[in-house]
Amino acid sequence: MTPDVSVVICTYNRAQSLAQTLQSLEAMVLPPSISWELVIVDNNSKDATKQTVSDLASAGKLPLKYVFESRPGLSHARNTGIVNAQAEIMAFTDDDVIVEPDWLSKLVGAFLKYDCMALGGRVFPIWPGPKPSWFHEHGPYATPKAIVYFDLGEEFLVPDSNPYGANMAFRKAAFEKYGNFRVDLGRVADSLLGGEDIEFFERLRKGREKILYAPDVIVHHPVTKDRMEKKYFERWCFNAARTAVRFEGLPKHVVSYFGLPRYYFRSLFENVVRWFLTIDRDRSFYYKLQVCILLGRIAETWQVNRNRTP
Repeated sequence: MTPDVSVVICTYNRAQSLAQTLQSLEAMVLPPSISWELVIVDNNSKDATKQTVSDLASAGKLPLKYVFESRPGLSHARNTGIVNAQAEIMAFTDDDVIVEPDWLSKLVGAFLKYDCMALGGRVFPIWPGPKPSWFHEHGPYATPKAIVYFDLGEEFLVPDSNPYGANMAFRKAAFEKYGNFRVDLGRVADSLLGGEDIEFFERLRKGREKILYAPDVIVHHPVTKDRMEKKYFERWCFNAARTAVRFEGLPKHVVSYFGLPRYYFRSLFENVVRWFLTIDRDRSFYYKLQVCILLGRIAETWQVNRNRTP
């Protein structure tokens, strides 16, 4: 019998956190009317991932299907998950999240009630301790959104911003009509490139498909200690900018030097000066991150131009 919903989790070298995610899926409470399957896509892990999945499969508590994808990259893994998922609704989450007990039942209920093509739910971070003093969520010098967090309030609505890959779902028809995730976007091994989920949601928007924000579809995303360090935010900003260039394409109709827009150099100079001359440490770090963003844009634009040169 074809399940009502397929849950797809792609994983790479995270056997320990994956086990916790699967335990939270085991603890879900589902009505008898909802049938589901769990598709685990192992993206060429070198740790104990396969054994972890095998042990849980032997226990028989999860409707589990193990798939191996040797091509590196989250987009390749997600696309393999799509091919192997049987249901008309496909839910995606990460290999380090904790889902609420009613996560899947609320997700299916939202699709049935609102007749949408895609939806995204809330993602709450789990901090291992106090937030860093330099981390600011709001204000003119807010830290860029390197921490996975998505919360648009208590009401169901059509969101202006795109949901996060840690808690998103689609009808199978979305992939049949608009194709799969772009493989030049998304994380590969330990890189911090991303954007494949955002780009796919943008395709749905251009097609005027209904995207829903479902506030009662909730997962919790741990913030690891390395993500509380400034170096992580610097790397994230650099790679987010590279992703943006791939997503948006090269700037057009602008004055350029050596293939790089002139305003890159102006903005880089201004932010370097602000970084070094600003006394307040938090503001200084904000400008340093702007420098990282500009360097990422410059690096990716340079690379794209090199690849285009005959």
